[in-house]
Amino acid sequence: MKYVIGYRVPHIHEVKVGIDADSAEQALAKAQMMFDNGKRWDESDDCMLLHDDFSEDEGAGHAFEFTLSQELGDNDYPRPDYSVRAMEKDATARAVVEQLVEAYRRASETGAPVKGGDIDAAYLLALECQL
Repeated sequence: MKYVIGYRVPHIHEVKVGIDADSAEQALAKAQMMFDNGKRWDESDDCMLLHDDFSEDEGAGHAFEFTLSQELGDNDYPRPDYSVRAMEKDATARAVVEQLVEAYRRASETGAPVKGGDIDAAYLLALECQL
């Protein structure tokens, strides 16, 4: 038998944004408007994302309370949702950057040009993380 087990972690999502404005009230209004319109903080020249972090909300009860989400029998597990796919794409993108940095570091140390195979390998990996 296959089972899907879930748990929830009560958390606080704290975000701090730098906003250019003529007054505190105008900055608050601008932040509210951007949030309500779904505009990302990094899409504006006069806003800067300064802090974006999650922490456990210790006052919200038990952090890990396991529950049965689904009983699948002998069926396959469902496809991972967007949150898992986004984490996988992020990890792949980081691996691409690490490969490129390593390729250029090796070339810099030896004085030789960057190997085409190193760039090709990073490119092929990058194709996996396209959105």
